[in-house]
Amino acid sequence: MRKYSVLFLLMFALGIWGCENYVQNVDPLINQVEDDRLNDPGQVDFLVKGVLQRLATTASNMAMLAGGLSDELVFDQDLPRATFPSYREINEGKIPLDNNSVDGLSFNLNEARFFADDLIRRLNEIEGVDDETRNMALYTANLVGGLTRQYLASYWALNPNEPGGVIDAGPFIPAPDMYKLALEKYQEALKYAATDYDRKVVNTLIARIYLIQGDYANAATYAANGLQMGDEPYQAKYSVESPNAYFFGAHENGRIQWVVDFRFNDYIQADPKEANRIKIAPTTGTSGKTYYYQNVFSSRESPFPITSWQENTLMLAEIDVRNGDTASALARINALRASYGLDPLASVDLDVIYVERDKTLFLTGMRLIDQNRFDRWHLGPDTWRYLPITERERNANSNLSN
Repeated sequence: MRKYSVLFLLMFALGIWGCENYVQNVDPLINQVEDDRLNDPGQVDFLVKGVLQRLATTASNMAMLAGGLSDELVFDQDLPRATFPSYREINEGKIPLDNNSVDGLSFNLNEARFFADDLIRRLNEIEGVDDETRNMALYTANLVGGLTRQYLASYWALNPNEPGGVIDAGPFIPAPDMYKLALEKYQEALKYAATDYDRKVVNTLIARIYLIQGDYANAATYAANGLQMGDEPYQAKYSVESPNAYFFGAHENGRIQWVVDFRFNDYIQADPKEANRIKIAPTTGTSGKTYYYQNVFSSRESPFPITSWQENTLMLAEIDVRNGDTASALARINALRASYGLDPLASVDLDVIYVERDKTLFLTGMRLIDQNRFDRWHLGPDTWRYLPITERERNANSNLSN
């Protein structure tokens, strides 16, 4: 008898779940039976794992491509295994709508959003689910629904400077409205949070949106109830079969296509203790030039931090600076630095916050967001500052046709 991995079975079921068009030429009863098998109390945990698995495949790749579009990562064909022209287009901000790397990420992101929303629909229909399982599933579905909408608002755009996205082939939703939808999902997630840690995670993610929007009062309120020093990061988990995208895109054990900007090595040269939070390693190009690749995600199974107490602390420190309370901001920054064995700073302002975020939130996807919100763009005026809504989506969505 053949043995299939859990991942294979999961992906097979998700394929049935999310891709009805693929089975239109099969007896409809077969498709209906397979779908009905998921509408069973015993399948809820399986469906939750499916949502989290698709979020994971989205999150690390989202951060990597956002890093490539920002000034965090560099694509240079002097590196022998840097061969993807789609990565070069992203790095230069000259992204055609049919860029296949962007298209693949878009598919995963929108599928993750669909799976999360569809799980909520199913939970309203499935009878016999115990309260603990139902609440856990509703928490996860709403959390992922909020995250995917935040990703659509933060990283995607209809035009180079018009951020936002679409849902279910609907009309274009500008970023402010998409963030509102994300906040609604997060508020729903809070209703079903089973632990204090779960509530902290959601509050940190809510604070992130308010910070991006410049609503510092609300950002402060939610960050005050967010993740605190010592709390574990909220992570996407990976496996050999479903690896972290950074491993195959930006590490020597996988394939070095992306290297980090040279400033990260400069940080370490200026203060060797920075190696405690900026993990990089050298590699050599065909020309003999030395580059540096990320050494944070060094295996297929390396988890990806979706949010962390460090991010929450940096948000609180930035809000303190903006409110004129530099003493409190400095105390927060120095406590964070001490956790990495770094010496304290003597002063803090927004420029310091910008650099501390660059170092601490290395490879988490936040650099593109920060460049846009601080208006510190590094490419030309006609370049994409977000990833484009893809040609596939535009062709299939009559709301986006010219």
